[in-house]
Amino acid sequence: MTNTQTNRETWLHLAKVELQKDIFSPAKLTIPSDVQISVGFMHGGRGKQKSVLGQNFARFTSEGGVNNIIINPALHGRTNTLDVLETLAHELIHAIDDNKSGHGKEFRRMALSIGFMSPMRTTPASEELKENLNKIIEKIGEFPHDKMDVSNIKKQGTRNKKVACLSCDFSFRTSQKNIDNMVILDCPACEEEDALIVV
Repeated sequence: MTNTQTNRETWLHLAKVELQKDIFSPAKLTIPSDVQISVGFMHGGRGKQKSVLGQNFARFTSEGGVNNIIINPALHGRTNTLDVLETLAHELIHAIDDNKSGHGKEFRRMALSIGFMSPMRTTPASEELKENLNKIIEKIGEFPHDKMDVSNIKKQGTRNKKVACLSCDFSFRTSQKNIDNMVILDCPACEEEDALIVV
């Protein structure tokens, strides 16, 4: 089924409703009703655009006090709708505890309860979870978006950029080349996972 009248954000919110009903409720987990979900490029520069599937932003980052989930448009599209739902489910777990546990013990407990497997940073879906996610796709159709290719966009020159932590006051400046090569985005000061962004 493909619903050509549904835009990306509407589809993602429909997916959230179905995930709550069919995946999270049976595991006795409740997704925040006010979580906002959209499509956009990842914070952290071009390197993140190439690798991070999605991000959940804690409530303190929003003037409205809500979680905001961003799905990467360069890595997701109608051809991998199942991956979109897997990414969304992963980020919704972060929204449930407002990023407090990172990928630690509480995140692990919730992820395993809905059918994800280790490792927790990538949470591959079990066959049972994939089957349940495919049933949701049958209900709401494919993700109405075609992947974007941003690899040929001209990079910024040599000016250093500021990298800051979302959780503490730590920051530093470095080149775009170094940002592109960053694999670990955990803050070296407060050790918060995936907290470094380019500002």
